Amino acid sequence: MRPEQIKSADNPRALTVDQMLDIYRGELSGDFEICDEDVAKLRSRIEAGDEVLVQAEHAFAIVKGADTPDQFLTFLWVDPEHRGKQYGKRLLRTLIERYSVYHWNLKCHKRLRPYYSRFGFIVIERHGDIRRMSTNRRNN
Repeated sequence: MRPEQIKSADNPRALTVDQMLDIYRGELSGDFEICDEDVAKLRSRIEAGDEVLVQAEHAFAIVKGADTPDQFLTFLWVDPEHRGKQYGKRLLRTLIERYSVYHWNLKCHKRLRPYYSRFGFIVIERHGDIRRMSTNRRNN
């Protein structure tokens, strides 16, 4: 199981799948309850090809159901030392372009709503501090 690379030559600090899953768990622990079982299930979905890890310079994303009507941005992470330097923006734009056949969905904390709104995401559901967002577009 190797994560898909975007511009891998420009990414000298490529992370292993285990490192990415550790980051996933650590970053989400403040907003969601993440347990070992959740991480193990995610690893299984990645190994089965149901979710794709896409790694770029100083950033990575986890995409569920890429190129399907149910594609979902599970997670987007940028190295804290490089936040605010457009790495997340570049990765998200690349993902949207690469998997543009269907609309995109994601869940995020309400503080991230303005960020994703800049990429055409709109809030379609609210549950406490969590927002479900979608591009609500179909390009086929």
